[in-house]
Amino acid sequence: MTTLLLLPGLDGTGLLFKRFEAISPEWLECRSVRYPDRPGWDYPDYVRYVLEECLPEESFVVLGESFSGPVAIEVAASEPKGLLGLALCNTFAVRPGPRALRHLPWELVSGRSISRFTAGLHLVGARLAAELTPEIRHANSQVSAAAKAARLRAVFRVDVRPSLRKLSQPAVHLRGTRDRLVPFWSLRQTEKTNPNLAVARIPGPHLLLQAAPERCWNALIKHLPLGPAA
Repeated sequence: MTTLLLLPGLDGTGLLFKRFEAISPEWLECRSVRYPDRPGWDYPDYVRYVLEECLPEESFVVLGESFSGPVAIEVAASEPKGLLGLALCNTFAVRPGPRALRHLPWELVSGRSISRFTAGLHLVGARLAAELTPEIRHANSQVSAAAKAARLRAVFRVDVRPSLRKLSQPAVHLRGTRDRLVPFWSLRQTEKTNPNLAVARIPGPHLLLQAAPERCWNALIKHLPLGPAA
């Protein structure tokens, strides 16, 4: 059986994949990764953790959502045994803003509970805000403000374009047409880095797997070797 290895967004818990996993095809196994709560970690630490602790023994596709896009790219570039392809979801290959942003006091932001307004505006859209905000709050409450702040600082210094450029496996970027968190220019930069990267434009917000899971599954199965005969 083929496995879809799911690498989570900034919360790092994997808890927000539940809705997406719930409608997975019966012939596919989903396995979500939970990152350790380590304030001292940078992107290379997360890549090492996935490669050493999380890879399936069977054939798999790795999917990196938001924060985990660079992790998924580096994992795929290392060409581990059994890798069939790469999926990215509303993410980036190079920092999506000025390097100076890493100096902001991110602990003050990451320690706050996410409001329904913020979730609706930046993460899931107004229509799903009431339904999904409690899940988002719960996932974020499972990780320390220090770890989330360290992840945000890592975001504003990362550049994995050399790894994405040399990638030879099938790859697709699921891009939400109403993503208000990752800048459009950053999404385009990711896509331009490797012309072989397929792009699936899906109506939806930043948390696309949660807001439009059926359309995301359709795009993944269309562009990657995830079918029953994979």
